[in-house]
Amino acid sequence: MLLPSLVIYEVYRHLAKHRGRTIADRFVSQALHCRVVPLDETIALAAANVSLDHGPRLPDSACHSERPLPRPPRRHHPQR
Repeated sequence: MLLPSLVIYEVYRHLAKHRGRTIADRFVSQALHCRVVPLDETIALAAANVSLDHGPRLPDSACHSERPLPRPPRRHHPQR
């Protein structure tokens, strides 16, 4: 799973403010199991276009503008 670095910031900040730092720290420990993607200029511009076209704010539009990874090949499981 891809996770933009900005989402870590936004979710941690929100959880720490509303639920406490312990819950926020639990989120981070789980979030770091994902592939964290830095918000570079390409993603920032793509996120801006997603936001203009569809209306989500920056963290949501950054998630939707990520370049998809190629899917792994499907494994064939013979019937038993």
